[in-house]
Amino acid sequence: MNPFAAWTPGPGPLYTTLTKTWETLALPDPPKQLVNWIEGESPLSTQKAVVAAIGTYLLVVFGGREMMRDDGGARVKENLPHKRRGDLHGIPRSLRSSGGVPTSKKSKQTLLCQSGMEPLDAPILVYLLRLDLPFPLSLFIAHVVLSSHPPSSILESLPRSLQAAYHSQLPSLLGGLCGSSRSPFKLTFLFQIHNLILTSGSLVLLLLMLEEIVPLYFKHGFYWSICHPAAFTPRLISFYMVNYYIKYVELIDTVFLVLKKKPLQFLHVFHHAATAVLCYTQLEGETSVQWVVITLNLTVHVIMYYYYYATTGGAKIWWKKYLTTLQITQFVIDLFIVYFASTCLFSHRLRHNAYPSLTSLLPPSSHSFPNAEKTAYNHFAYKYSPLPVVDDCTGSEGAALFGCGLLTSYLFLFIAFYRATYKKTGNKAKAASVGTGLNGHAQAAKRGSEKSKVVVENSRGVAVVTERH
Repeated sequence: MNPFAAWTPGPGPLYTTLTKTWETLALPDPPKQLVNWIEGESPLSTQKAVVAAIGTYLLVVFGGREMMRDDGGARVKENLPHKRRGDLHGIPRSLRSSGGVPTSKKSKQTLLCQSGMEPLDAPILVYLLRLDLPFPLSLFIAHVVLSSHPPSSILESLPRSLQAAYHSQLPSLLGGLCGSSRSPFKLTFLFQIHNLILTSGSLVLLLLMLEEIVPLYFKHGFYWSICHPAAFTPRLISFYMVNYYIKYVELIDTVFLVLKKKPLQFLHVFHHAATAVLCYTQLEGETSVQWVVITLNLTVHVIMYYYYYATTGGAKIWWKKYLTTLQITQFVIDLFIVYFASTCLFSHRLRHNAYPSLTSLLPPSSHSFPNAEKTAYNHFAYKYSPLPVVDDCTGSEGAALFGCGLLTSYLFLFIAFYRATYKKTGNKAKAASVGTGLNGHAQAAKRGSEKSKVVVENSRGVAVVTERH
């Protein structure tokens, strides 16, 4: 007998306990826009709000990193004429020419101070310079970006209080671009609290989602649970929203790295920012399959943030390498299921002429069937295997494409990180062990010492001094 047969869909024990505790404490009911995804009313539920939030994150991170730099020089106090945003004509010709431009970090920083860019524009150019692009090319790219998407247009979409905070705090924040360096902050206790909140919150949310999903899975099957519209339940929507907002809390990870003067890797910044955008697209696209990606991600985060919490307190943990392996495994599973769901989505809609402009370019035999649902896959899945017979899959095409593309990039980036981090460490350890005996003593004497000299006679009887290899 299936042990989960009696577990019917509905509120689970943890959800019931939390709601009863909420009622016992006589706490007010949360606003509907916090438990239901309402575009334009729920926090961060529009594209403009998401762009503003991610832009703020990147601005604070890269501006803060420059403020904490070790190679800050003295501010250049030249009275340069005022320059319009992105206007290259006001920048000295020496900065626009390709010849004779210094390439060191300090000289680039001085050139940035002389370029006269406004505080809101500076981080964009700083980021381009950190990519080691030529300075004139960096100015050109910054000009194009700022002309099409000026930071002021993003600021105008924010509340007045936040705009005031920008204008009051940003100049002092970016003052470190041309000012003195700062010592790293310790922040041990705060970082531990941050990680403890994230590992605990991820665990609670994971359990809440599992007690909602598992009964649906055992009652209706795998395909129904990832593709049916009814699998996008109201409670799951609330849990998806909590997970989405947690992604913005996780952005604080990068702020801690900046304040502690730890190196920022592209994978870290890209993964944190893009995952928040991914969660937004899946909520907006109403994809039922997203619970697979979210539950796997929460499982990894429970372990990962516990690891950070423990190591910050001084614990020595040996399984960091396997944590990265677990992350890679997560993305492999994600891609199998998400590509399957996306294939169901596009194949069904293609067969039902959902894309007339596309099907008009294809031969009729490629998208017209006497019985559209009796495809070869469904025939063999139904007759010869336990695989599910498939139909459409709930969700928008844009959300499906974005999810597949981003998760694929994550897989390759994490594999590259694994190879760069652990393969290099393994090669160094192997090289160190070559010159070391079983008892831990060096087998060969140091080159250049007296013990490494070897005196031999050649065929002519002449003594030759050589190095022992």
